Amino acid sequence: MSSLSPTNVDCVESPWTRDGTYIIECTRRAHACCRSCNATIEVNRLRVGVVFQHKNGYVCINWHHLECYPHARTIPLCNLEGYTELSPSDQQLVMQCLQPVDIAGVDAMAAGRRTRAFATMDVEMDSNAFRGSLTGNAPPGSDASREQKFLVYNQALLHAASCPDKQCVAVEGRCQKIKASIDHFVRCYGPRRKVSPIESCSSCSRIWGLLCFHAKTCPTPLGQRCVVAQCDYLRDKIARKAQADQAELQRAQSMLRTREEWTVERRMQQLEADRQQVLQMIALIREEKERQRAAMSL
Repeated sequence: MSSLSPTNVDCVESPWTRDGTYIIECTRRAHACCRSCNATIEVNRLRVGVVFQHKNGYVCINWHHLECYPHARTIPLCNLEGYTELSPSDQQLVMQCLQPVDIAGVDAMAAGRRTRAFATMDVEMDSNAFRGSLTGNAPPGSDASREQKFLVYNQALLHAASCPDKQCVAVEGRCQKIKASIDHFVRCYGPRRKVSPIESCSSCSRIWGLLCFHAKTCPTPLGQRCVVAQCDYLRDKIARKAQADQAELQRAQSMLRTREEWTVERRMQQLEADRQQVLQMIALIREEKERQRAAMSL
């Protein structure tokens, strides 16, 4: 997403570039205001989001009413995320706001072809990940091979977390791939996190898996800040899960020790109590069957 513009929040006059990205959706709940007219974006109104990268590195979205956004007619349809998820009537409204020359992009979107430049910038665990590996030539598909790929991309993730260069080609070009994939994760999973799982998008699933791998292997002490996105949050969850698992194990061991400490007399009493409970259940079942037979005979 290195070519997204504008880099200034207030600069929304002409944000589109060839690699620009927009989001179109039918508003599910009222939002604060349209950046063009400053009016509230009501429920069930079409709104267009201008995705850009802030000068501080954050990925942001400026929302506008579709009819208010002055550059709506210059947006290529292939750059309009969410168009295919709209209802036919909403799609028709969108088409009315686009130039006729841009409507040709419908065929590519309907065929499922990804025409944006970002399509080539996701985190692919390619064969280059094996270069420079310390574990030798592991067979593809093995556990060692998978770990090699994660280790290589983990190095790229650490580099990208502190790299200010938007056009960086370090780590065999993986720096830019990592940045683009994290930006995609923010744009894609952020709006749908309450309605669909991460795994519903393969790109989100891949970068999330890499972030989880980094969090599990991160050398930064717990309580100190890591430069990698989501690392502090994931490490805290991992630590809490480990504590819960340890507490569960201790409870199970305590119950096992308690049972092992029972005397022979105590165990015989428990067996007799269990036998009486089973006999009572059998008697109840027989009574219920007798009632059913009596009801059927009437």
